[in-house]
Amino acid sequence: RFELNRPPLTTVMLVTTLGALAILVWTSWPSFVRPGSDGPITNPTDFRAFYCAGAAVLLHANPYLVEPIQSCELRAAAQAGLHIKAGLVLPAPHPPYAELFFAAFALMPFRVATIVWLASLLAAACATIVAVARLTGLRLAVVAGALFMALAYGSLVIGQVVPPVLCALSLAALAVRQRRAAPAAALLTFAMIEPHLGLPAALAAFVAFPWLRRGLLIGGAVLAALSLLAVGAPTVVQYFMTVLPLHAASEVTAFGGQYGLSPLLYALGLSERSALALGSLSYASMLALGIWAGVNIARKTADAAFAILAAPAFVLIGGTFLHIHQIAVALPLALLLLVRYGPRPALVVATVCLAIPWGTIAEMPAVARLLAIAPPNAAASVRFPAPRPDDIAEIPEMRMIRSGGFYDDRRTNGERFAIKFPTWFGLIVIAGYACALAGSGRKAEAQAGMAVA
Repeated sequence: RFELNRPPLTTVMLVTTLGALAILVWTSWPSFVRPGSDGPITNPTDFRAFYCAGAAVLLHANPYLVEPIQSCELRAAAQAGLHIKAGLVLPAPHPPYAELFFAAFALMPFRVATIVWLASLLAAACATIVAVARLTGLRLAVVAGALFMALAYGSLVIGQVVPPVLCALSLAALAVRQRRAAPAAALLTFAMIEPHLGLPAALAAFVAFPWLRRGLLIGGAVLAALSLLAVGAPTVVQYFMTVLPLHAASEVTAFGGQYGLSPLLYALGLSERSALALGSLSYASMLALGIWAGVNIARKTADAAFAILAAPAFVLIGGTFLHIHQIAVALPLALLLLVRYGPRPALVVATVCLAIPWGTIAEMPAVARLLAIAPPNAAASVRFPAPRPDDIAEIPEMRMIRSGGFYDDRRTNGERFAIKFPTWFGLIVIAGYACALAGSGRKAEAQAGMAVA
């Protein structure tokens, strides 16, 4: 195997990433510490929604309805010196068992919970870097340069859940290499906190490893039981029948911040229904292709880690709902392919493209001014009716996005596409190299403990 520890390539990766980090810190440092701004301690906007959904579970309330989510979000924002425009509600569309996970944080005061969550995200990012270094044999500096920006910075400011999910997937890849069924099943079960990313890995593992199927079935049963315990059967049904479809549709018109296929197709002129249908079909297709590629690469290379890491990377191409912070999930596969193929120019460029969260950079205040993007516009003059307490929380969010009350984004669709192009290029190139390796006739010599059973 070719080792990417050569000084020139290490230097390129580190200089590129540290340069991007310097730009991000320069443009956004005040948002980390200044009261009245959306920062990872003052007010991580996505975590605020997760926290309030967990609080609703503790109150034995429905975590997918406007109330008590809205009241909780207003209180949490007020503690950070912020005022949310009347009628705005940020939903937390995780499965019921995930809401139970966030209920543990809701036992703490909001400010304490944000600090604990930020520490958890940083710890998960560092653990992921160590795990991927072990998976690839690369130096920690190379892996940190490739992963830190996309994984940590892309999620820290808003308090997203991707770092612990990718940490679980990376550790699960190590566990299946060592044929450790119980840890692998537990880690894949935990990754289901974000089903969009965890489910592809779990399905691929179920296909590839018969010795892991029992553990995965037990994990699925545990998640089902926790869901029923958290919210009850009627709300579980409501989640799958109502909340998920509304969540998929909620940002289909928001091409500026979305990386899925559906918003792109809508921006190109397709109807919302057609765009959502094709986005869902693309997710299913890329899921199947990713499972095929991962399982076949694992068999050909005798490296079981590919079976875990390929499918989550493939489903980032297409789909109905995808944000920039989720793109980091493709990087472990990219680094494994670089080790396998060597420094092919297209593969190196693709990895660098994925390592930099271009969309996050574009929305930093100083950069946004240059690109004619105003900051989040929660206090804009756009008005819409206050939601009913028993509305699904995605409904006011959808109304807000369609009214232009969240971002005053004056870019053209061509400019929006240009910001996304490096990321999409990186994903497509990585998937292409994975498919080429999966379809090749060569088969590596089996290494002890790594063969697919």
